[in-house]
Amino acid sequence: MSEDLDDLLAHLNDDPDPLHADWTPAVRAIAAQGLPALPRVLPLLAHDDDMTRLHAQKVLELISRKWVEGHSQPAARESILDLWQALWESNGAYSWNGDEASRRRSIARWQSWLTEPRLEDDQEGAQGPASTPS
Repeated sequence: MSEDLDDLLAHLNDDPDPLHADWTPAVRAIAAQGLPALPRVLPLLAHDDDMTRLHAQKVLELISRKWVEGHSQPAARESILDLWQALWESNGAYSWNGDEASRRRSIARWQSWLTEPRLEDDQEGAQGPASTPS
């Protein structure tokens, strides 16, 4: 499959893993593109099709987790997963099968976050690797 984002998005729902319906080859390839792919993925979180929303959510999860891994220096007791979960919660805990109003609020939060990606702990204005978008 081509790495062109338009092509990948057109095939987002193709060939789901039989054991993990949220994983498709396009999900993996889009996620590998990182934050630059998110402006095109976020609108799919509001799609009418459940599977499109499920796959778009998986892309968002993968990209945001990878971003947290690359932009955090967790304290001894705080894991990368904890930081990512806090970010997910602060952006509305999007769920592909949640009610439409909750999904739309979360999408708006993610769109806002994307303008200046940062960790919750960095909201106080700390400078450094955590506040630098990639």
